[in-house]
Amino acid sequence: MGKSKGPRVKPKSEGSQKPEEHKPTKTENRFVRLWKLFWAVMGAPIAVITTATNFQPDLSISTSTNVDPAQTFGMQFAVTNTGRVPVRNLRFTCALRGQAVFIGSLRPGNIEPARDLPKGQTITRGCFSESNDIRGASLWVDVTYDWPLLPISATKSVSFVPLKTTAGFVMVPDYQPAR
Repeated sequence: MGKSKGPRVKPKSEGSQKPEEHKPTKTENRFVRLWKLFWAVMGAPIAVITTATNFQPDLSISTSTNVDPAQTFGMQFAVTNTGRVPVRNLRFTCALRGQAVFIGSLRPGNIEPARDLPKGQTITRGCFSESNDIRGASLWVDVTYDWPLLPISATKSVSFVPLKTTAGFVMVPDYQPAR
């Protein structure tokens, strides 16, 4: 076995000195303290808001099958869950609105509530099964739904207007400002 020659000593070079440590100034210390205070107070609310925004439900409402093109408002509408989470307790409301609305014959359609709508799924409803001789009206479809886990309700509204074609009536989106 070899013998130890003793501790190794590193030769000192004349140019190597210990670098000076940077001491923070009062302004830097204050900034760091304020930054820590900001995140201590706002960290949790920002995390909650970000999470809620990322998992916020969203629905789209569009026209679907027209069971009877002779009926002015006979077209059904499709409600699609385009959000990242399921929605619960869907309630549907239909309303005819206009400056001067004439209603000759009107019979309610299938606007039964739905218990839930999983993400990516679509449900179809119809406002009116009979809607002859209606003039000057736009159809407002409101879908009210509950968020999962949180006691929050939201409503999505869309307006449609009838367009007469050679095949009968079709509903097209009415691009009015949201109410």
